[in-house]
Amino acid sequence: MASASGPDQSGRSGSDGDDQGTSPAERSEGFRALSHAGFRVYFGGMLLRGTAVWMQMVSLPWLAVELGASPAQLGLIAGFQFLPTLVISPIGGVVADRVDRGRVLTLTQLASVAQAIALAIVASSGGATIPLLAAFALSFGVMTAIELPVRQAYVAELIPRADLTSAVSLHATAWNTTRFIGPGLSGLIIATAGVEACFLASAAAAFAVTVSIIWLEHHRYHRVERTPTNAGIIESLVEGARFAAREPQIRWALLLVTAGGVLGIQVFQTLAPLYVSEALGLGGGGFGAFIALWGGGAVIASYVVTAMARGDRRPWLVGGMLGMAALLGLLAVLESPPLAFGSVIALGFCQIALAQNAMVTVQSSTPDALRGRVMGLYTTLFQGTSPFGAFLAGFLGEVIGIRGSMASGALALGSVAVIGAFALRRARRGPDDPTGDDGVRPAPFAGTEQTTDHAS
Repeated sequence: MASASGPDQSGRSGSDGDDQGTSPAERSEGFRALSHAGFRVYFGGMLLRGTAVWMQMVSLPWLAVELGASPAQLGLIAGFQFLPTLVISPIGGVVADRVDRGRVLTLTQLASVAQAIALAIVASSGGATIPLLAAFALSFGVMTAIELPVRQAYVAELIPRADLTSAVSLHATAWNTTRFIGPGLSGLIIATAGVEACFLASAAAAFAVTVSIIWLEHHRYHRVERTPTNAGIIESLVEGARFAAREPQIRWALLLVTAGGVLGIQVFQTLAPLYVSEALGLGGGGFGAFIALWGGGAVIASYVVTAMARGDRRPWLVGGMLGMAALLGLLAVLESPPLAFGSVIALGFCQIALAQNAMVTVQSSTPDALRGRVMGLYTTLFQGTSPFGAFLAGFLGEVIGIRGSMASGALALGSVAVIGAFALRRARRGPDDPTGDDGVRPAPFAGTEQTTDHAS
């Protein structure tokens, strides 16, 4: 791999301009990060990692169902998988800025392998109990909460700055592809070989990811070298939060994606089973098709955004949010299953158009010195708030019904989108431009880290 170079050395600025008139050559720039061998290996590893995560997320509650778990117990297991994200992901962001990210990822992957093998042994031996599965779910949530911000920050070490936008989009594309493939593959394995086989498959996938991360230790585009700092964890977290709060692009990307997750994604996801059965009058097969189409729309959006979204991401952020609001409101009044199925594809598309462009905005506007902490904040706000959205959807569903809850979420989403659209117009720079409003690039914070490029 050639020596690393920044945007100026590569002949490209961080911003590609407007999205209008995108040519085939320009669209291919969205996939340019794949020209780097290290990122190609990482991209394949993320396809495997996402599949492994989905295998465990599907298999664990299914094993609980086989043990006769009640709805409340299933809710507890699901909550334990996601709750640590709210508390631990910010700390994971601090770890990403202080410790070698490749080593952290290697350790989390090895822990995932060990846990999946342990679950396979417990499932096959008949020793599984609900409390034990809840403990496994909690440990899985802790590992994921640490891994997510580290993995997101690690992407920037595999490519030159000029290809960061492409790398972040492709990273999200890999993950969104597995959310469509993973559950179906898990169901097939469980149906043909049993739940313990699914755990073993998850362990094998996680081990392959471990090997790829170890290989990448010698194929990074540049390595972030940390210097000692006396700052405590809280002080470091505050430093990252202050940076995100004062940068309008980051601030509004975080606010929009949080609102989209709580008021849109979680409202829909929580109420989808009841919506399909009660509002559309369909059974389990219809529900499976409904969710599959939703995931299909998300996968399509990932590739479209990667290929076509360039430069200023604000239209995508606002458009995705407004699209979610309109489609959630439309689903609230639809009674025709074919129309609802078509709408849910578009809803999945808009959700990823918002989330993926928000991630690109945050990553492209953050200096390396703060990348881990800011991505920890992103993870906390987007995923850690999921339980609050689910609780809100359930509460409103009880009070005003399923359709009323969805309509309320749509109205709230639309209001936030309009406010965000006006606020984002005041931000004078695009997310791919590393310079601030005064034309000066934010410098890394002293005493945190320095970046050293090298050829490999």
